[in-house]
Formats: sequence, structure tokens, C-alpha cells
Amino acid sequence: MDRKLVFVPTSKQRAVQALEDSSWPGPVEAHTVTDELMSALGYTDAQLEHAEYAALLLASVAGLTRFGRRFVVVADVDEKTIAAGRSAVDGEITLSQLDPRSMVAFFLDEDPQLSSAVADAVAGMQLDEAWEHPAVKRLVWSCDLMWHAAEELRVDEEE
Repeated sequence: MDRKLVFVPTSKQRAVQALEDSSWPGPVEAHTVTDELMSALGYTDAQLEHAEYAALLLASVAGLTRFGRRFVVVADVDEKTIAAGRSAVDGEITLSQLDPRSMVAFFLDEDPQLSSAVADAVAGMQLDEAWEHPAVKRLVWSCDLMWHAAEELRVDEEE
């Protein structure tokens, strides 16, 4: 079985619910490294980690527009669950479902108050439009995403 790393923009509540239910039915919108993303960024196969970071950042901005916060679940999924998304250049894909056991990590904003203000400015925008917004550019380049192991995702923690 071939596996692929994917980045799922979501809310903490949805991720916790998936763990509680042991299920995350699809379709699930996500981002990953696509050939089109690699080409658009001028990356070679040797730069896969850079491309994965780009897919993570794109997913974080998608989360900002949809959920009001940069919260991204990282999962190592069976490639058979992946279908094309709206924009291969942006690494967008759709998962038929997401097995919560495949979740390996999650990323969230270092400063949620800062991202909240930016989220208000880009709420409902399409990804490409939000990516070009000056406030998003400042946020992406000045406010790091903090890595957490999937095991740290708990129901009883405050957001």
C-alpha cells in the first residue's frame, strides 16, 4: 500500500471528534505535494521537504479562511483515498475518508490572537485570493506554526 503525507485544514473540535468517533468520513478537503505544486514552485524531487512545507502553509491559509484559525492535521494516508481537488497547483486534494489512526501530527498558530484578526479579513475568500492578502503574507512569514504530536490532541484541553 502506497502512503502519502497530507495536510488537512480543520478545527480542533473536528479533529478531536474524529478521534472520539474513530472515524472521519469524507469527503475531506486536504493539501499534499502534487506534481503541479512542485512545478509551480520550481522544486525538484530532492526538495520534497520544502514542497511539504509549502503544502502545509497552503493548508494553514485554507484553514484560516474556513475555520478562522490555522489548525492543520498531518496524516499519512493510503493513496487510494486521494482524489483530485479544485487546484492541483495549490496541492488541493479530496480524501474519500480519513482514518484517525493515520494522524501523525498537528500544527497550530503560535499566536492565535494574531491569526484571529487576519481570519476576519479573509473569511470566505478562495485560497489564491487569501494567499495574496497583505495580512496573510505578514502572518505566514512572521508567525510560526507550532508542531504537536497527534497524541497531544485531547478532548479536555482548552483551545
